[in-house]
Amino acid sequence: MRLFQAILIAMAKPMTQMIIKVNQLSPSQKLTEATEADIVNAEDFKDGVQVQVILPKGTEAGDTVTLTVTPKEGQSFEVPYTVKGTDDVTGSDPSLSISRQQNSK
Repeated sequence: MRLFQAILIAMAKPMTQMIIKVNQLSPSQKLTEATEADIVNAEDFKDGVQVQVILPKGTEAGDTVTLTVTPKEGQSFEVPYTVKGTDDVTGSDPSLSISRQQNSK
């Protein structure tokens, strides 16, 4: 099982979707934080945010993607996603949904 981690920072700029590409260089790959151009504001975040994570070829069922969300003024929380056997792992994009309940932490 491999672990991938993506980091999302919620700030001021509006946005409805963020796409993260996982670069598989090692068994545990940490992605770079979102830039200011990639951030989600509180208005977007209140109803949940759809995040697409594009996994590299070779990703297997059972691998884990963890999205770490850091609100500008709040405590970070993680949204895990376990890759399923039905996910397309040829460079397509499984999606993580951050629900309203999760982002209220």
